[in-house]
Amino acid sequence: MNPANPPTSPRSSAPALAIETLTDMNWSRFVQVSAVGILIPAAILAPVLLWALHFPEMTLWRSFVGLVKIFFVLVPMAVVVHGSRSGVEYLKRTICRIEVFEHGVEIRDGQGVLLGETVDGSARVSRANLKTNRGMYGAVALEYRGGKVLLTPPQFVGAYPGMPATHGTWRPVPEATYELLLRFAA
Repeated sequence: MNPANPPTSPRSSAPALAIETLTDMNWSRFVQVSAVGILIPAAILAPVLLWALHFPEMTLWRSFVGLVKIFFVLVPMAVVVHGSRSGVEYLKRTICRIEVFEHGVEIRDGQGVLLGETVDGSARVSRANLKTNRGMYGAVALEYRGGKVLLTPPQFVGAYPGMPATHGTWRPVPEATYELLLRFAA
């Protein structure tokens, strides 16, 4: 995305006030990366380990075998930790992209296909109460064709009185985006 040319809505030429891309772990790619991270070192180290098993009296080789076992635990853990960082896009898949304009909110999928917008009623923004194991907090529910997303600011806000609790997965969005979405909440 070029910051000099922010995305515009097909309905108007005004740039978006806020754009948020919600991502999730792409588990098929994660399994592929983990398998490669385990199988390649295993294929390389297997002959050495087989040779070391013939000489169990050598404590140096026992230590080496112990280190290799730890290696097979640390590689997948490193992939998980590295995959959770925001810069690693290969292990992520886009759930949706939320664009907030003056006229309303548009939700698009990872390829840019419109999933819903508040202007024509195919999407709805509403206040919601999010029930977690630590309590109940205020959130914004974004309902569109294909799903529902609960959005919270980075710092939880108090629950909205008189509303039932909603369970589900929530995604944090910046405070400014949360405030913009509240303007369109029904």
